[in-house]
This record gives sequence, C-alpha cells and structure tokens, in this order.
Amino acid sequence: THLETDSPLVAALRRSGRWKVEVALDDHCPVVDLPKGVTSRSLRSGSTLRRSASTRRKLERAGTPMTIEKVTTAEQLEHFWPDIVRTAAASADAERASGTEPRQDLCATPWGEFTYAFLHQEATRGRLLVWGALFGGVWGAHMVTLRSGSRAELWLTRYSPLAASSRPGHQL
Repeated sequence: THLETDSPLVAALRRSGRWKVEVALDDHCPVVDLPKGVTSRSLRSGSTLRRSASTRRKLERAGTPMTIEKVTTAEQLEHFWPDIVRTAAASADAERASGTEPRQDLCATPWGEFTYAFLHQEATRGRLLVWGALFGGVWGAHMVTLRSGSRAELWLTRYSPLAASSRPGHQL
C-alpha cells in the first residue's frame, strides 16, 4: 500500500496491540495541491507548451492526429481495456529490449485480473479517470488516475514505443 509511515491507520494498528506492524517506506508519492483556477498554462513553460502544440501539428500533417479519450465509466473501461493491456505490454517489451528492467506490468499476469477489477470498482464508484492518447485512432498511451475528493491521484502511465516521439507524457 502507499501509506505514510506516520499515517493515522498505522498509528491505530500499533496502539491496538493485536497487530504486528512493520512499515517499510518503499515509494514516495508526492502530492501537489493547486490553487483554484490553476491550469496547465500556469504550470508549464511557454517552450513546453509550444513544443506540445508543434508535436500535435506534426501528427496532424502525418495523418495520425492525436486525440484524447477520457475513460470514467465501467463500460468505457471494458471497451478500452484491451487497448490498455496492449499498450502496457508494448511498453514492457520496449523496456526489456533496451536492456532496462521493465516496471511491473499491472495489466498482465499475475496482476491483470486484480487491476481490472480494482479499476472497474473505481469506475462504478465514480472515481476512475483514465486519459488515453489515440494516434490516428489507435490507442498509444494512457495515464490512470483515481479521484479522491478534489484530488486526482496518478496511479500509472504507459505508452507504446511507437508513440514515444510524440512525447505522450507531456501531451496527456
């Protein structure tokens, strides 16, 4: 889990005396609270915004315009799940081919069933927000976020190596 070592839950479990609690910090998930009205234009440099716009124009001229698909419902997740799985697998394959140890592919065995069920449940509760980048109508990148109150918490991102030159992380 991604519990802070000083979380109220960990403290309560330690106080109860019925639990042996061992917490090892293995990941850091930064949270940025933004003031109301802040947009990408407020956070990004002018050169980054120009480069992103230039990339989108190049894709358009090449006949592979980039569009963004927003997935929030269980039905949409079911429809796009095969694309999400395919893109995650292509990302892992590219990492292996480059000699890099791939990140965990949470869409593949043995985690895929859990991931789908978890995201499906988040969608039915109105908390799922997946941003998918389609290049010429073909899914090539995604960013999975979960909404919690007024926050959108990034869970994972993946992109196909075919989309790499399009800077999908910046585009999404």
